[in-house]
Amino acid sequence: VNRNAKDLAKGIVEVQVEEDPEEFALLGPDISFTMAETTAYFESFRHVLTAMANIIPEDFPFQRYIVRCNKTIAVPRYLQRQQIKFDFRPLIPKDEGNDANRVLRLRYRDVPVLDTDQWPSANTLNLDDSQYQALVHCLTKEFALVQGPPGTGKTFLGLKVVELLLHNWDKWNPPRVDVNGDDDDNPQEPILVVCYTNHALDQFLEGIKKFSDKQIIRVGSRSQSEVLKDCSLNNIRSDMQRNRKVPIALHSATRRLQGEMG
Repeated sequence: VNRNAKDLAKGIVEVQVEEDPEEFALLGPDISFTMAETTAYFESFRHVLTAMANIIPEDFPFQRYIVRCNKTIAVPRYLQRQQIKFDFRPLIPKDEGNDANRVLRLRYRDVPVLDTDQWPSANTLNLDDSQYQALVHCLTKEFALVQGPPGTGKTFLGLKVVELLLHNWDKWNPPRVDVNGDDDDNPQEPILVVCYTNHALDQFLEGIKKFSDKQIIRVGSRSQSEVLKDCSLNNIRSDMQRNRKVPIALHSATRRLQGEMG
């Protein structure tokens, strides 16, 4: 708390306990503590670490793989409900005027996702063997890790996965039914893209915009991309407020939270 340079030079560090100070006071003055320091700026990670500390163990996503290191990976839940078929044509290069290419693309318009024997070949999808195996794993397993040195096509493959999922949106993400029994146009399950750097995130989202017209919301103010300017959460929020597009339910939730916060 106290950043007095003279005290720090003497090894004196003032510490403030943010949670349960009364319980801390009961420990007594003779207790020794070990201070762990990091070269990273802690405050930027505070909320993430706090959220992780408050996770209910039973609700921790993919704990069977991340925590228990289970090597038997299940298929995605949406593939467990029924036999889902994907249209693979977006991943097959077009050759306008080539009848053989047109027939080939029609052949893979309705492919059972879990029956990989019926998938188009790696050559047909313009992938090498490792990229093809990674694509199969990403689309048939609920948890996938793709790694490799720079230049091996990880981003390229990730965009292929997203392109196929978005093209087949209605197959794995059927519309919700609203209170009137009508289909709700709002997506039930959005795709969350998280990258290590702002630059990497901008590049990936720009790649998605090249093949999809679905709405993209770019969270964070550190984007340098002109292409994603209209996708900024701040700009979208301002536009909704300006054009009175904010859903009534959001207003109600905001008022409720403001009331709870006093």
